Amino acid sequence: MDAQVALGQNENREHSKQKQGATESQLKERISHLAILSQSMWELPQANTGFTNKDILKKLTEINLRDGRKDGKNVPQSSRLLELPS
Repeated sequence: MDAQVALGQNENREHSKQKQGATESQLKERISHLAILSQSMWELPQANTGFTNKDILKKLTEINLRDGRKDGKNVPQSSRLLELPS
């Protein structure tokens, strides 16, 4: 009986690893898609308006600070209310 339990646990771990690998692959594909989308959304106005990389970095910083934190995120106020204190 113990051998069957151990075998079942190993099978569950393998299934979890495969599922995690698929999820990781899907996330990488999604990130790649969003990166190319962002690049195209930047290159169009850059080519047509004369905006520079400095301009976009300034805007990124402005957007980042909208939630009151310079952390690379823009978390809406309502979401921060759900955060637990450290």
